[in-house]
Amino acid sequence: MALFLLPFMLSLSTIKAADPTQAVRGLYCSNSSTFASKSAYQANLKRVLDDLVHRAGGPDQGTCFTSKGTSSSVGVYGSFMCRGGISKKECVGCVKRASCEITSLCQMTKVSILWYDQCMLRYSDTDFYKKVEQEPRLHAYYEWHIEERRKLRELLSNTNSDTSRETAPPPHSYGRYGKVEPHS
Repeated sequence: MALFLLPFMLSLSTIKAADPTQAVRGLYCSNSSTFASKSAYQANLKRVLDDLVHRAGGPDQGTCFTSKGTSSSVGVYGSFMCRGGISKKECVGCVKRASCEITSLCQMTKVSILWYDQCMLRYSDTDFYKKVEQEPRLHAYYEWHIEERRKLRELLSNTNSDTSRETAPPPHSYGRYGKVEPHS
């Protein structure tokens, strides 16, 4: 019995808490346009997603647009954007994870978008590069996880007080010009 429990107990020690940055923040899967399994569109989609993952580690880190296929029925356009301030390794990991998950969450759809905290991945059967679109869109509400709320309120209060005191004109003054230096 003890020999059976030992591997089980050792496997429990490797379980980690879920990383909130890897949680899906938004998902859009179009129901209006789908493709068949093993079609030319599916092959081009795989090529686009593979290209995006590859480019996430290259000089295009941060944002990229690519396309595969020339005809309107099998053309696939894709892009990713990584949040500023994350490392190249984090960007690649996020785009790779998104490229795997988007095809399982939005099975056989021609228009899909997947959002994480660190990146966004999108593909479509129409060219969306350099176009402003109203749809698809996502209304997201971010929950702030602040451990020390009292310290944050105190910091904000002090910052506002300092700013108003330093920028307010002195009494009986007709004008004030100056430069405010940040505190070290």
